[in-house]
Formats: sequence, C-alpha cells, structure tokens
Amino acid sequence: MSVLIIGDTPGDSTDPLDALGTRTAGSGRRLRELMGLDEDSYQALQRVNAHHDGQESLTRESAQARLQRLLGELHRGSLVIVMGGAAQRTLGGDLVSGRPVVRDGLTILPIPHTSGRNRVWNDPLNRQSYQDLLRSELAKALPAQ
Repeated sequence: MSVLIIGDTPGDSTDPLDALGTRTAGSGRRLRELMGLDEDSYQALQRVNAHHDGQESLTRESAQARLQRLLGELHRGSLVIVMGGAAQRTLGGDLVSGRPVVRDGLTILPIPHTSGRNRVWNDPLNRQSYQDLLRSELAKALPAQ
C-alpha cells in the first residue's frame, strides 16, 4: 500500500520534488505536521502537482489523463490525498473535503488546500478534525513503522 498526495502548488519551482515540499512551501510543511510525519517519512511519499508535470503546465485534459495514469499505478488499499479545490475538480467526481470515498480500491481523501491563505485552518476544530482524519487514513495505508 502507498500514499499519493495530489495538490496544486503554483510557486516558481518546476522541480517535481518541490510539489508540496517542506523546503520551499508552507503548504507542505503544514500538511506534514497535520499528518504527524517526520521529515524523512513525508519526503518518502509520492507528491505531485495536479497541473504541472515538472516540465510544463498542463491543460485540464492532460492533467486529468496524467492523474488517472498515476492512480492506475497504485495498489488497492492505497491512500490518495487530494489537496484543494483545483486538484479535486481536476481529479473529477463528487469530491467533498473531509469525506473519503473509495474508487477502484483506492481511498480518495479530499482536503482543503493547506495554504496559509486558506482560512479553514484558522479554526482549531477544523484543524483537529482534518488532523484526526488524515492520521486515521494514513494508519490504514502505511505499514507500521
């Protein structure tokens, strides 16, 4: 089982390793903290920018095709965290933040973008609720460490 994090991190970097990374983006650092992972464990997770492949910006259709290919490479029981409305719309379907769904044996967990500009994180109850949800789903998807 594995974890794939799909986000939409514009930024200046085209390096795929910067997608929701903790070295350049507050979004990645906040997500890592919510997940309760140390830096090495977080860096080991597959993270992708929904609309940029490290070379160029993608059209919605190209981004959708790429995400479907990535999902097809995952094992049943894997966790897919979809961060932010733009990534959720690109993935498609009826995704609602905080409501995990199972598709083709994968758990899809949509969450609000962890950007500091997203005010949902200002409410301690929201932070705690999403933290609990992320950690619960991670415990199912990751082998015991």
